[in-house]
Amino acid sequence: MGIYATRISIKFDHIDVPCDVQSVTSRFILFKNLYIHRKQFPLLFSYAITIHKCQGLSLDTAIIDLLTDVFGDSMAYVAYIK
Repeated sequence: MGIYATRISIKFDHIDVPCDVQSVTSRFILFKNLYIHRKQFPLLFSYAITIHKCQGLSLDTAIIDLLTDVFGDSMAYVAYIK
C-alpha cells in the first residue's frame, strides 16, 4: 500500500494553468547500513485573511505581501501595527 503519484496538480484562483508540485524523496540513515526513504509533497497548509479581518486577533506570526499594489501606504501601516 502507498501513494504512487509523482506530482499533484493544483489550481489557483488567479492563475489559469494548474501548477504541478513534484514529489520529493528524502533519505535518512538509521544505522550504519540501514536507510529510510520518505516520499512526500512539499506542501504547507495555510490560509489568508484580509487586513481588516485580522484586526483584534493575536497572531504569533504573519506574512504580509507588500509587493502587490492592491493597497496604499496607509493599508501597509494598518497591516504592520495590527
